[in-house]
Amino acid sequence: MKNATILFAALSMFCISCGPRLYVPNTINAPLFERKGDYKASIAYRASILNYQGGYAVHDNWAIVANAVSPFSLNPSRKQYFIEAGGGYFTAFGESKCDIKPYRAEMLTGYGFGSGQNGWGGGSLLGLEPKHSYAGEYRRFFLQPSLGYKGKVFEASFSTRVSFVHFDDYNHYENGILADKEGDNARFSTIEPVVTVSVGFNNAKAFMQFGALGLFGGYSSDYYKVVTNDIELGAIIPSMSCGWTFSPWKGQCPPEPVVSLEPIKQQPTDTAAEPVEMAKDSVATVFNLTKSQATICLSDASAPDGDIVSVSFNGRFVVKEAELFKSPVCFDVDLLEGNDNIMLVHGIFDGKFKPNTVRVVVKEGRKERTFNINTEEGKSVEIRFRLN
Repeated sequence: MKNATILFAALSMFCISCGPRLYVPNTINAPLFERKGDYKASIAYRASILNYQGGYAVHDNWAIVANAVSPFSLNPSRKQYFIEAGGGYFTAFGESKCDIKPYRAEMLTGYGFGSGQNGWGGGSLLGLEPKHSYAGEYRRFFLQPSLGYKGKVFEASFSTRVSFVHFDDYNHYENGILADKEGDNARFSTIEPVVTVSVGFNNAKAFMQFGALGLFGGYSSDYYKVVTNDIELGAIIPSMSCGWTFSPWKGQCPPEPVVSLEPIKQQPTDTAAEPVEMAKDSVATVFNLTKSQATICLSDASAPDGDIVSVSFNGRFVVKEAELFKSPVCFDVDLLEGNDNIMLVHGIFDGKFKPNTVRVVVKEGRKERTFNINTEEGKSVEIRFRLN
C-alpha cells in the first residue's frame, strides 16, 4: 500500500498542468466491460481536480456509468465540482486461452451538472480575497465511443468524447463587485480524442490518459475563451490524466496440457465403497456421480516419504509435481455429461519406499468416498467419473 501511495503521488506531480478555469473536462471513463456483473472504479488527477469514476454491467451488453469531480489545487480560490451519470451498449470479441474475449467496443452517453470558481490577483494563492473572481454553472451532454483491449496486466483503449456544454450562470467579480455576466448562456461543443494505457495486476492498475480537446461549431471558440478566464488558447488543447483503476480480471487460464502420460491397459471395474488397494498402471475405479461438480483430495496413503505425483483431468493438468503428505491436496473439477471424465494419476517420484501410495477422496456435496491406489515412477492410474 505504501508503494502504491508513493506511485500515485509521483504520477500526480507529473500530471500537474495548466488547464481551463471554469470548465475543466473530467477524465474519460471507458470501462471496457465483457459481460454482466463486470464493474470498475477509478480515481484520477487532472488539471487541479480529482476524478471519481465507476461503472457496472447490468446486462451482457448494457452498462451504467457515473462520474464526479472535486477540487485538488494549491490555489484555494480555484474550485471545480461536477457529477454526471449515463450508460450505453458494449460488446466483447476475439478469443484467448484464458476464457475471455479481450477486445472491447462500447458506445456511452450521459448528462451531468457542474460548477467552477477561479480567482487571481490580490493574494488569492494565500487564501486572501482575490482581485478578480469568476464563477459559473453549466450542464453537459456527451456521446462517447471507445475501442480497447483488456488483459491480465495491460489494458489500452482509444475513446472520443463529443460534448455539448451550456453555461446558464456566469459571474465576474472585481474587488467583490459584479463586473460582467458576459458568459451567461455560453454554449460550446468539444471533441476529445484520448488514449488510455493501464499497467498493473489482476485487480488494480495504474493508468495514464493522453489526449486533446478541440472546439467545433458556431461561436464555440469565443464562448469557450470567455468561461476559461479569457485565456488565449489554440485550436487544440492538450490534456493528460493519471491515476488508479480497480476492476477484477475474470480470465481463467487453463493449466498446461498433459503430455507423455502412460496409456491405460485395463478396462474399468466397479466402484468401491470402501478403501481398497489398486494395482499399478491400471484403471482404479469408476465413479457414478449425480452432481456436475466434485472435489477431489489426494494425500499419502502411508507414512509420508517423498512421493510425488502429477494429476490430469480430462486431458489437462490439475496438479503438477506435487509432493504428498498426510494433509491433502484438493482441487475442484467440472464433469461433462455423456462421456467418461478421465483422471490420470501419474507417478513422478516414488519417495524412499516403493510403491507410490496415494489416498484419493472424492467429495460430492456431503457424500465422500475414499480409496487407495499404487503407482510407480513413470506409471499412471486412471480413474473415471460418469455423470448420471
